[in-house]
Amino acid sequence: MSDLLRVVAYAMITLFLGFLLREFGFRGYKLIAIVGTVGIIGATAVSIGEILSSLSAFSGRIDEKYVKMILKILGVGYISGICSDICIELGELGLSSAVLLVGKCEIVAIAAPCAIYIIEQGVSLL
Repeated sequence: MSDLLRVVAYAMITLFLGFLLREFGFRGYKLIAIVGTVGIIGATAVSIGEILSSLSAFSGRIDEKYVKMILKILGVGYISGICSDICIELGELGLSSAVLLVGKCEIVAIAAPCAIYIIEQGVSLL
């Protein structure tokens, strides 16, 4: 919970600073938002490491290729979401939509073999 409060406080400070700079006519205020986003991601890197270590402990009970697939899907989702948010912040809505669409297509491409396997197992039970 303290990590969440730290991230929220950092985001609010970044937001307030960007708002003040925009009001005073500083044209690089959007850069503040980008630096803030990168800072938040860097601050949560430790938490992400803990999650990955717990997933690797859990992977002993699951086939390793499925754990890799889940991690790839999570990575693609987060990367495309962050990139899309940065595009929106910079006013590029069309580019943001394109990034999200490509991210979703990539997720489907990664998950397709697993979905096909599940469907085949279901059909074999009939």
